[in-house]
Amino acid sequence: MTDEVIDYTKHHWVTRISLVVIGIIIAAVIYVRITIPDLLTQLIIYLFAPMGVVMLSIGLGALSKRGIDYTPGSWESKKKWVTFKELWEIEEEYKDAYGHLTDTSDSYCGTCCCITPVIVLLFGFFGLFYTELILPLFDPLYDTVFVLLIEYILVALAGFISGFKSVSIDGEEFFKDPFNDDEVEYAYALSQVPGINAGVELEYGIRGDTKTILSAEAKAHLTDLPETVTIRVQVSHSGFAYPYLVGTVYKGSEVSEETYPYELRTRYPAMIETQMDDEVAVFVARFDIPKRSSSVPNISKSDFKELAILLERLLRDNYEHRNQ
Repeated sequence: MTDEVIDYTKHHWVTRISLVVIGIIIAAVIYVRITIPDLLTQLIIYLFAPMGVVMLSIGLGALSKRGIDYTPGSWESKKKWVTFKELWEIEEEYKDAYGHLTDTSDSYCGTCCCITPVIVLLFGFFGLFYTELILPLFDPLYDTVFVLLIEYILVALAGFISGFKSVSIDGEEFFKDPFNDDEVEYAYALSQVPGINAGVELEYGIRGDTKTILSAEAKAHLTDLPETVTIRVQVSHSGFAYPYLVGTVYKGSEVSEETYPYELRTRYPAMIETQMDDEVAVFVARFDIPKRSSSVPNISKSDFKELAILLERLLRDNYEHRNQ
């Protein structure tokens, strides 16, 4: 990534300073542990001081992420159609390139908050009771240094990563992950339906040598027919993912504004809603979900494929009827 888009200068400086600060703290702790071996000092070193290091590391991690500066500017937009096989490859490359910029995970931070006390207690009590061991692992001095190094490095690393993941950078909207979308997931199921060619239209943003993905929109059309016959996957969320399909036929046969029920081999009955939008025949294919249910509704991929098979047949019939 070129410096004209992202400037890592401050980030690198904060990270280096963080390493120096943590290194000084560890060296000071080891020195105090060796020179002042009383019980109170050991309690502070093994159990209380590590929690302070965690808090300091969280702050340093957040400052490090904030040190990644985005330079505002205009992006050149280009679109490209890709298959799902190509999409998975692009997704992996994209996450490798930009995942560190946009990965903000509350769940990770919560996990670290739970694990860190366990690390402190485990190494802390081991260090406290080490003097009671009959046979040291290597040497009492070496073992003490080793235990403290492991404990403080682990808690510092956990705190730093938590702080890093807890904040976002300016311009994150240009590097956000566009792939975690229900529409893409259901479109992949659509691609497995005979007669439908489904894929994803990626919108690239380009600035200099830097390329990012601004959006990923799932689209499909019928095989052997022009792209004036299209299918789009839509997913609404009202407590659960509710996918439906919108099929359009430009200059197709005229349809009336009606709703037709269909009995398929699916959990819920299918509904087809038709209407004209100027010269476009519109077909909305969806499932009739009960308003009241004892369980959270779920539309399986296999049922969604059955709905797509029905829509594909209706769109093809509409196009062929107009062009007979």
